[in-house]
Amino acid sequence: MPEPMSAIALESLNPSRRRFLVATVALPVIGAAPFVLDRSRDSSAVPTAPAGPEIRVASNDGRYLAFGDPLPDGASIYAPGGRTESTIAVRDQLTGAIRTMTLDRNLEPEAFSPDGQTLFAIDHRPAEAPVAYRVSTIDLETATITETLGPLKTELVEEMRGSGRQQVWSPRGDQLYTLYVRQFHDHGHVEPGEEAHDHSVIQTAAFVHVLDVATDWALCVDLPEGFGMGPSDTTAIMIDETGTTITVVDHARGSMVEVTRLADTGTDVGQFMVSNLMPISE
Repeated sequence: MPEPMSAIALESLNPSRRRFLVATVALPVIGAAPFVLDRSRDSSAVPTAPAGPEIRVASNDGRYLAFGDPLPDGASIYAPGGRTESTIAVRDQLTGAIRTMTLDRNLEPEAFSPDGQTLFAIDHRPAEAPVAYRVSTIDLETATITETLGPLKTELVEEMRGSGRQQVWSPRGDQLYTLYVRQFHDHGHVEPGEEAHDHSVIQTAAFVHVLDVATDWALCVDLPEGFGMGPSDTTAIMIDETGTTITVVDHARGSMVEVTRLADTGTDVGQFMVSNLMPISE
């Protein structure tokens, strides 16, 4: 018996910055009523859903769609709240095949590999009351979860803390850059064993998280001290057409930082050069 379906219209933005429209998308109903996708013309808009699966991400070529558990009011993929398992559904738009997995983690889909066989997900830890996260990979054939390693296939030691602000793809679609602002003692980001401080005491530090979906590695590029200390909606990230220079802007303090991607060969894989703080160019 086929799974129950609903239909939606999906608008997304691929790395080449040309919009594509996937109309009347059929999706599985995961233990609840189907949802209505409400995406505005702004590509950063977040879909809303009264119940049932919520769309999280589309592959860069539009072939694959990933759906996740509905989020509580006020939650986001960076702060989803506690849960000990996650239901993720992936639909192949070409064949109509749907794979539904229930995994014993607190996972939020973030990106597909170019061949659509791997799903990268934000892995919130501890699952019951998250205070940190890593990026994990999900093999969509076996539902096996592994931790994403560093660019030289070394284990990543640090678990990330913070809130993702904006994302931008490299022009060739091999790397996803996410601007994060770490916020301790606020928004629930409290070190294990510590008591929450007054919300007037906030320590922030910004970084760009690099996820290479083509060769399966990740790293964090720290930005200069003092960047991103203002309101969360005053920072932005962009990339030039060559995919070499990532510019991060902090409008609150009138400054910007350039992050240069070096040649991805030999020991230079995953190497980035970070400039000092500079005044925003007119």
